[in-house]
Amino acid sequence: MRCEPWEHDEVLHAELHRLLLMLMESGPATMDRIRRYMLRPHELAVVMPEDIREDNVGRTIAGFVEYLEDPGRAAALDAAAVRWRAADRHVRSSFVWDDLSPGVVHRAHLRARLLLLHAQKHGWVVAHENDDAWRLTEQGLAAVDQFWTDGVRE
Repeated sequence: MRCEPWEHDEVLHAELHRLLLMLMESGPATMDRIRRYMLRPHELAVVMPEDIREDNVGRTIAGFVEYLEDPGRAAALDAAAVRWRAADRHVRSSFVWDDLSPGVVHRAHLRARLLLLHAQKHGWVVAHENDDAWRLTEQGLAAVDQFWTDGVRE
C-alpha cells in the first residue's frame, strides 16, 4: 500500500515538479510557505475575499464568451487568468491558517511534508541554513529539466 496521497505517479511527479519550480523561481522557502503553496485552489477559495472572487469569475466568463465568439481574441481570457494568478498569490501569502478547516490544514501539511521527503530522498532539496527552510540543489535543478523533458507539467 502506498503512503502518499497520490494515486498515480503522474500526479506525484506533477506535484514534485510544482514544488521544485517554486523553489527554483523564488529561492529557499519555509515550511509555512511550502504548505501554503500545496493548498489546492478549491481549498484556498474559502479565504479569498468574495469581491475578488466575483470580479474574477465575471471577467473569466466574459473572456470565455469573447473567445467562443472569435477564437483569435483570447486577450480577455488571458487577462482573466493573470488576475486569477495574482489573486491566488496574494491570498496564499496573506491568509491566516485559522481561517481554514483543520482537515485542510492537515492535508496541506501532509502534502508538503511527503513531497519534501520524496525530494530530499532523491537529493533534489536540502535544508537551508534556517532549519525550517528548504532550497533546491543542483540535482533538483536537473530534475526540473528532466520533468519538463518527460512532459510533466505543473
